[in-house]
Amino acid sequence: PSSAVLGWEVIGEIEARYSMAMIRQGIELAMREGRLARRPAEPLAHLLHGALAECARSIARSPEPEPEATFRDARAEMNRLLQALAAPASGT
Repeated sequence: PSSAVLGWEVIGEIEARYSMAMIRQGIELAMREGRLARRPAEPLAHLLHGALAECARSIARSPEPEPEATFRDARAEMNRLLQALAAPASGT
């Protein structure tokens, strides 16, 4: 759905209900399982959601035949980000 059709407020509600909820649940599960240091889940969920959304936009804007390479690069960077988050806390 286009933001021009639904409006940003409705888009935000849909994202909050579905994607943000799934991201937040994944973070909470990772904390319960000890794979992620305990911290407030909400700010991290927003950070990850934003990163994922920007990656998707960069892939969508890539000229042909670049989307595949852009996707591979974005996936690699997202994996690095998640691995860094999963690393043991360093006193913070």
